Amino acid sequence: MKKTIFMAALFMSFNAFSLPAGVFEEKQAAEPVKPLVLQKLSERAKQNKNWKAIVKLGDHEQVIFMSVSSSTTSDNKIGRAKRSYDQLILIAQGTALVSLNGNTSTVKNGDMIFIPKGTTYEITSKSRINKLKLASFCSGVSSPKDELYRNKIDEKSN
Repeated sequence: MKKTIFMAALFMSFNAFSLPAGVFEEKQAAEPVKPLVLQKLSERAKQNKNWKAIVKLGDHEQVIFMSVSSSTTSDNKIGRAKRSYDQLILIAQGTALVSLNGNTSTVKNGDMIFIPKGTTYEITSKSRINKLKLASFCSGVSSPKDELYRNKIDEKSN
């Protein structure tokens, strides 16, 4: 229940987020987990130039910005995945096809995707020219602290 409340609070305050300077260009120094006020989350997600940037990582939650484009991934998609935790995804920019357990829908700017744990999903950008930008809120942690990947290949090589 705490994880669901945490994720709902993150999503509901998506217009209130500030990141420290340089978060998208280089790794941040490790620091203890601190409370966070979210301002202008959607706008900040649009500024991300990297495949995956860890915005905030707690013991049981993570917030990630992703950019899906021909410059970050050759296949223009977030590959098929199945997580052991719940996930909310906010589409900040672009249009995509999302498959949840084989059921496909189109999502666009401002749409939210709720992915319950155990759901097989895949997200594919509908454009190779216009970048798909999103913010992901997870009730579990699958990324190393303070990781930043410029493209999908960088993440797979770690």
